[in-house]
Amino acid sequence: MDKTENADSGKIVQSPPAAFSNRYLWHLSGRLLPLFSLLFITIIYSHRLSLDEYSLFQSVWMYANVISVIIGYGVTTIIFSGDTSTLISFIKRNRKEIFTSYSILALAACVIFYIVSDHFTVALKLLVILFIFFQFINTILETWIIRNEKQSQYLLINLAYAAFFFLWHLYIVFQPVFQLNLLIVGVIVLSALKMILLFTIKPAATGTDHITTATEKELKRHWTYAGINDIFGILAKWADKLILIYLLTPGEFAIFFNGTIDIPFVAMFISITGSYMMMRMASDKKNIELTSHLFRENFLMISSFSFPLFFFLFFFRNEFFLIFFGEKYLPAVPIFAVSVFILLLRVNHFGGILQIHSRSDWVTIGSMIDLITSTVLVFILYHLFGMQGAACAIVISTLVQLTYYLIKSSQLLGKPTRELVPFNGLLARLLLSGVSLFIVKMLLPSVSATTSLIIGAIVMVVAISVSGWKYFRQMLKSS
Repeated sequence: MDKTENADSGKIVQSPPAAFSNRYLWHLSGRLLPLFSLLFITIIYSHRLSLDEYSLFQSVWMYANVISVIIGYGVTTIIFSGDTSTLISFIKRNRKEIFTSYSILALAACVIFYIVSDHFTVALKLLVILFIFFQFINTILETWIIRNEKQSQYLLINLAYAAFFFLWHLYIVFQPVFQLNLLIVGVIVLSALKMILLFTIKPAATGTDHITTATEKELKRHWTYAGINDIFGILAKWADKLILIYLLTPGEFAIFFNGTIDIPFVAMFISITGSYMMMRMASDKKNIELTSHLFRENFLMISSFSFPLFFFLFFFRNEFFLIFFGEKYLPAVPIFAVSVFILLLRVNHFGGILQIHSRSDWVTIGSMIDLITSTVLVFILYHLFGMQGAACAIVISTLVQLTYYLIKSSQLLGKPTRELVPFNGLLARLLLSGVSLFIVKMLLPSVSATTSLIIGAIVMVVAISVSGWKYFRQMLKSS
């Protein structure tokens, strides 16, 4: 077994804390439910809608996701990484300034969206802006509820929302004529109801009477950098699509969108594990060994899921697209074969250590590097290699950013990179997943696409179970 998976030195951490707990499972379940709904919706809509209709449908959610993060301006990071009572006091003392700043930012972002989304009708633009407002409020409420350990109520509300969200999409897509505006109206109503229910949950958290000027100044600085980082990050993530939506026809954009489709479970998994990791690190910031241990464990936990998923999607990509998206999206397979490599890179919340130690300036620089690199490479590689080149640009820019974060985290903790990254454990998981799924693929040359995909999925689940068994046990013990 790789030494990074064993207990750390008893001098600092007598018994290394579990990286996976029952509390984490509640958070994971609450976030999984809407994602399952979204996954099934994507599959059904790919089959039912024309390429042009599907392109318009996905561009709505693309803009909504980008604008929501921009107007959120780091608030979720601040809630997860800061002390609750200090944050409450800070908000109370600066509520006018905070409200004014967020209002100006929201207005500016929505005006820019209104101008650039020239392929939307006026009614659709206004509906998307209204939805963005509710999504922004709900994101803050959800984050605050999770931070204050109200998981059961959160799970029930998300379960109801996910169910009605899915049923409403199902109703709309099976109508004789697809009505995108009506779809958004229904989602707005559901979001408003969800907001009302979330407001009924009142976490027991109060502010402190004492907050020093130095603390307030540091929190402002941290919040500012966290917000800038979020903006750079979301723009870099969607850079290829935000650029190509103006260079491609609607039909071509639909192909490119599915070819570079973001695997929602991975992004969600990293977000939740990263938030949990940061909360554990924040409990004892000065304990370098604890921080290193949690960072290494997060590598192993996420890779236990992402590595098998990568090899499954890569080796069975033709079957995957044929069954889930249909024949009209088979031209997206070569694009997907490139973009899926990002799963090998997304194996940790790489900026977590820097955020906990209030080095949001370094995190922001990393996001700026990512945005500049991705934007430049999208234009260059798209010109040279077409849509595959644009997909490759995002993979390369992500690699550059993560390398920068690792170097800075190593400098901050005074530890070499090899003590932060469990190379042996990662290599073992890579080989286990890659070899097992490659063998299965080679042994299934003549079976149907459905049978091949099912067998591959079973092997993937087995690989995930073997690689991540340690973390499943931790969850069971804490339940």
